[in-house]
Amino acid sequence: MRRSNKTIFRYALQAAALVALSVPMKPLLADTTLNSGTTTVSTSRNFGQGLFVATTGTATMDVVAGGYATNSYAYLGQNASGVGTANVSGGTWANSETLTVGYDGTGTLNVTGGSVTSLVGYLGYNAGSVGAATVSSGGWANSDVLIVGFRGGTGTLTVNGGSVTNSTGYLGYEAGSVGTATVSSGTWANSGNLTVGIHGTGTLTMNGGLVSVAGTLTKSGNGTINLNSGGTLQIGIGGGSGILTTGSIQ
Repeated sequence: MRRSNKTIFRYALQAAALVALSVPMKPLLADTTLNSGTTTVSTSRNFGQGLFVATTGTATMDVVAGGYATNSYAYLGQNASGVGTANVSGGTWANSETLTVGYDGTGTLNVTGGSVTSLVGYLGYNAGSVGAATVSSGGWANSDVLIVGFRGGTGTLTVNGGSVTNSTGYLGYEAGSVGTATVSSGTWANSGNLTVGIHGTGTLTMNGGLVSVAGTLTKSGNGTINLNSGGTLQIGIGGGSGILTTGSIQ
Protein backbone atom coordinates (compact mmCIF):
# COMPACT_ATOMS: atom_id res chain seq x y z
CA MET A 1 0.00 0.00 0.00
CA ARG A 2 1.45 3.34 -1.03
CA ARG A 3 1.61 5.96 1.70
CA SER A 4 0.81 9.57 0.87
CA ASN A 5 3.43 12.27 1.18
CA LYS A 6 1.50 13.76 4.13
CA THR A 7 1.63 10.43 5.99
CA ILE A 8 5.35 10.06 5.37
CA PHE A 9 5.94 13.64 6.56
CA ARG A 10 3.90 12.99 9.72
CA TYR A 11 5.96 9.88 10.51
CA ALA A 12 9.16 11.85 9.96
CA LEU A 13 8.03 14.54 12.40
CA GLN A 14 7.13 11.92 15.00
CA ALA A 15 10.51 10.26 14.62
CA ALA A 16 12.30 13.61 14.96
CA ALA A 17 10.33 14.39 18.10
CA LEU A 18 11.28 11.05 19.65
CA VAL A 19 14.95 11.67 18.87
CA ALA A 20 14.76 15.14 20.40
CA LEU A 21 13.14 13.78 23.56
CA SER A 22 15.81 11.13 23.90
CA VAL A 23 18.65 13.68 23.85
CA PRO A 24 19.25 15.08 27.34
CA MET A 25 19.04 18.86 27.53
CA LYS A 26 22.00 20.68 29.08
CA PRO A 27 20.61 22.82 31.90
CA LEU A 28 21.45 26.50 31.99
CA LEU A 29 23.71 27.37 34.87
CA ALA A 30 22.21 29.75 37.39
CA ASP A 31 23.71 33.11 38.23
CA THR A 32 26.33 33.26 40.96
CA THR A 33 26.20 35.86 43.73
CA LEU A 34 29.12 36.50 46.07
CA ASN A 35 28.11 38.80 48.90
CA SER A 36 30.78 38.22 51.52
CA GLY A 37 34.32 37.03 52.02
CA THR A 38 36.89 36.18 49.37
CA THR A 39 36.42 33.60 46.64
CA THR A 40 39.66 32.35 45.09
CA VAL A 41 39.71 30.81 41.62
CA SER A 42 42.77 28.62 41.09
CA THR A 43 41.28 26.07 38.66
CA SER A 44 38.49 26.19 36.06
CA ARG A 45 35.20 27.52 37.35
CA ASN A 46 32.05 28.44 35.42
CA PHE A 47 29.99 31.01 37.31
CA GLY A 48 27.02 30.67 34.96
CA GLN A 49 25.24 33.44 33.12
CA GLY A 50 25.76 36.27 35.56
CA LEU A 51 28.44 36.78 38.18
CA PHE A 52 27.51 39.31 40.88
CA VAL A 53 30.29 40.27 43.26
CA ALA A 54 28.59 42.24 46.06
CA THR A 55 24.98 42.90 45.22
CA THR A 56 25.06 44.03 48.85
CA GLY A 57 27.82 43.90 51.44
CA THR A 58 31.50 43.50 50.67
CA ALA A 59 32.94 40.66 48.60
CA THR A 60 36.12 39.86 46.67
CA MET A 61 37.04 37.45 43.90
CA ASP A 62 40.69 36.54 43.34
CA VAL A 63 41.81 34.85 40.12
CA VAL A 64 45.30 33.44 40.57
CA ALA A 65 47.76 31.45 38.47
CA GLY A 66 46.06 28.38 37.01
CA GLY A 67 42.60 29.86 37.45
CA TYR A 68 40.09 30.14 34.63
CA ALA A 69 36.87 31.92 35.58
CA THR A 70 34.06 32.15 33.01
CA ASN A 71 30.63 33.79 32.88
CA SER A 72 28.50 35.73 30.44
CA TYR A 73 28.32 39.06 32.27
CA ALA A 74 29.58 40.36 35.59
CA TYR A 75 28.88 43.16 38.06
CA LEU A 76 31.25 44.38 40.76
CA GLY A 77 29.20 46.39 43.26
CA GLN A 78 25.72 46.00 41.81
CA ASN A 79 23.47 47.75 44.33
CA ALA A 80 24.26 51.00 46.13
CA SER A 81 25.37 49.15 49.29
CA GLY A 82 27.56 46.70 47.39
CA VAL A 83 31.36 46.93 47.44
CA GLY A 84 32.81 44.41 45.01
CA THR A 85 36.44 43.76 44.11
CA ALA A 86 38.10 41.48 41.58
CA ASN A 87 41.84 40.87 41.78
CA VAL A 88 43.43 39.09 38.82
CA SER A 89 47.07 38.19 39.43
CA GLY A 90 47.26 35.25 37.03
CA GLY A 91 45.11 32.94 34.96
CA THR A 92 42.12 34.24 33.02
CA TRP A 93 38.77 35.83 33.75
CA ALA A 94 36.64 35.53 30.62
CA ASN A 95 33.40 37.53 30.34
CA SER A 96 31.67 36.71 27.06
CA GLU A 97 29.46 39.81 27.37
CA THR A 98 29.74 42.91 29.61
CA LEU A 99 31.92 43.61 32.62
CA THR A 100 30.51 46.39 34.81
CA VAL A 101 32.71 47.74 37.59
CA GLY A 102 30.45 49.81 39.84
CA TYR A 103 26.83 49.57 38.63
CA ASP A 104 24.98 51.32 41.47
CA GLY A 105 27.62 50.59 44.09
CA THR A 106 31.40 50.58 44.31
CA GLY A 107 33.48 48.28 42.15
CA THR A 108 37.22 47.75 41.83
CA LEU A 109 39.16 45.73 39.26
CA ASN A 110 42.88 45.14 39.87
CA VAL A 111 44.88 43.37 37.16
CA THR A 112 48.44 42.58 38.23
CA GLY A 113 48.92 39.62 35.89
CA GLY A 114 46.95 37.18 33.77
CA SER A 115 44.16 38.41 31.53
CA VAL A 116 40.63 39.76 31.71
CA THR A 117 38.43 39.66 28.62
CA SER A 118 35.00 41.14 27.94
CA LEU A 119 32.83 42.36 25.09
CA VAL A 120 32.08 45.76 26.65
CA GLY A 121 33.56 47.34 29.77
CA TYR A 122 31.92 49.92 32.05
CA LEU A 123 33.59 51.79 34.91
CA GLY A 124 31.02 53.71 36.99
CA TYR A 125 27.64 53.00 35.41
CA ASN A 126 24.74 54.80 37.12
CA ALA A 127 24.67 58.04 39.11
CA GLY A 128 26.27 57.54 42.51
CA SER A 129 28.33 54.56 41.41
CA VAL A 130 32.11 54.44 41.55
CA GLY A 131 34.12 52.12 39.32
CA ALA A 132 37.90 51.86 39.22
CA ALA A 133 40.22 49.64 37.21
CA THR A 134 43.99 49.49 37.68
CA VAL A 135 46.15 47.51 35.28
CA SER A 136 49.82 47.16 36.23
CA SER A 137 50.67 43.92 34.43
CA GLY A 138 48.80 41.43 32.28
CA GLY A 139 45.89 42.89 30.35
CA TRP A 140 42.23 43.77 30.02
CA ALA A 141 40.91 43.23 26.51
CA ASN A 142 37.49 44.54 25.44
CA SER A 143 36.50 43.41 21.98
CA ASP A 144 34.07 46.34 21.71
CA VAL A 145 33.58 49.56 23.72
CA LEU A 146 35.13 50.75 26.98
CA ILE A 147 33.19 53.50 28.79
CA VAL A 148 34.71 55.23 31.81
CA GLY A 149 31.87 57.12 33.53
CA PHE A 150 28.59 56.19 31.85
CA ARG A 151 25.14 57.29 33.08
CA GLY A 152 26.17 59.69 35.81
CA GLY A 153 28.71 57.35 37.36
CA THR A 154 32.32 58.09 38.25
CA GLY A 155 34.91 55.91 36.54
CA THR A 156 38.68 55.77 36.81
CA LEU A 157 41.09 53.86 34.59
CA THR A 158 44.73 53.65 35.69
CA VAL A 159 47.34 51.96 33.53
CA ASN A 160 50.69 51.47 35.26
CA GLY A 161 51.84 48.63 33.03
CA GLY A 162 50.39 45.84 30.95
CA SER A 163 47.74 46.71 28.40
CA VAL A 164 44.13 47.80 28.03
CA THR A 165 42.50 47.37 24.62
CA ASN A 166 39.10 48.21 23.14
CA SER A 167 37.54 49.44 19.92
CA THR A 168 36.00 52.78 20.92
CA GLY A 169 36.75 54.52 24.20
CA TYR A 170 34.73 57.16 26.07
CA LEU A 171 35.66 59.22 29.13
CA GLY A 172 32.56 60.86 30.63
CA TYR A 173 29.72 59.60 28.45
CA GLU A 174 26.40 61.08 29.65
CA ALA A 175 25.77 64.34 31.49
CA GLY A 176 26.79 64.11 35.13
CA SER A 177 29.31 61.36 34.55
CA VAL A 178 33.02 61.72 35.30
CA GLY A 179 35.60 59.65 33.46
CA THR A 180 39.32 59.79 34.18
CA ALA A 181 42.15 57.82 32.59
CA THR A 182 45.79 58.04 33.67
CA VAL A 183 48.52 56.18 31.81
CA SER A 184 51.99 56.11 33.41
CA SER A 185 53.36 52.96 31.82
CA GLY A 186 52.08 50.20 29.56
CA THR A 187 49.56 50.74 26.78
CA TRP A 188 45.98 51.83 26.26
CA ALA A 189 45.11 50.93 22.67
CA ASN A 190 41.89 52.15 21.02
CA SER A 191 41.44 50.41 17.67
CA GLY A 192 38.67 52.92 16.81
CA ASN A 193 37.91 56.35 18.24
CA LEU A 194 38.50 57.92 21.65
CA THR A 195 36.29 60.73 22.99
CA VAL A 196 37.31 62.69 26.08
CA GLY A 197 34.20 64.26 27.63
CA ILE A 198 31.38 63.40 25.23
CA HIS A 199 28.55 64.79 27.44
CA GLY A 200 30.07 64.32 30.88
CA THR A 201 33.49 65.35 32.18
CA GLY A 202 36.50 63.50 30.82
CA THR A 203 40.20 63.73 31.62
CA LEU A 204 43.06 61.89 29.94
CA THR A 205 46.51 62.21 31.51
CA MET A 206 49.65 60.65 30.05
CA ASN A 207 52.70 60.55 32.32
CA GLY A 208 54.38 57.70 30.48
CA GLY A 209 53.52 54.69 28.38
CA LEU A 210 51.47 54.84 25.20
CA VAL A 211 47.92 55.82 24.34
CA SER A 212 47.07 54.93 20.74
CA VAL A 213 43.96 55.92 18.78
CA ALA A 214 43.54 54.36 15.36
CA GLY A 215 40.62 56.59 14.43
CA THR A 216 39.56 59.99 15.75
CA LEU A 217 40.59 61.54 19.05
CA THR A 218 37.98 64.07 20.16
CA LYS A 219 38.10 66.42 23.15
CA SER A 220 34.88 68.27 23.93
CA GLY A 221 34.50 71.41 26.01
CA ASN A 222 34.12 69.12 29.03
CA GLY A 223 37.33 67.28 28.24
CA THR A 224 40.96 67.73 29.25
CA ILE A 225 44.02 66.06 27.76
CA ASN A 226 47.31 66.32 29.66
CA LEU A 227 50.34 65.09 27.73
CA ASN A 228 53.23 65.20 30.18
CA SER A 229 56.90 64.42 29.71
CA GLY A 230 57.42 60.71 29.05
CA GLY A 231 53.91 60.06 27.75
CA THR A 232 53.24 59.19 24.12
CA LEU A 233 50.02 59.86 22.21
CA GLN A 234 49.78 58.07 18.88
CA ILE A 235 46.97 58.98 16.49
CA GLY A 236 46.70 56.65 13.51
CA ILE A 237 48.10 53.12 13.42
CA GLY A 238 50.56 51.73 10.91
CA GLY A 239 50.10 53.32 7.51
CA GLY A 240 46.70 54.73 8.48
CA SER A 241 46.11 58.35 9.42
CA GLY A 242 44.20 59.44 12.49
CA ILE A 243 42.27 62.63 13.23
CA LEU A 244 42.64 65.02 16.15
CA THR A 245 39.62 67.21 16.89
CA THR A 246 40.37 69.26 19.97
CA GLY A 247 40.51 72.82 21.16
CA SER A 248 43.74 72.46 23.10
CA ILE A 249 46.03 69.86 24.58
CA GLN A 250 47.68 70.93 27.79
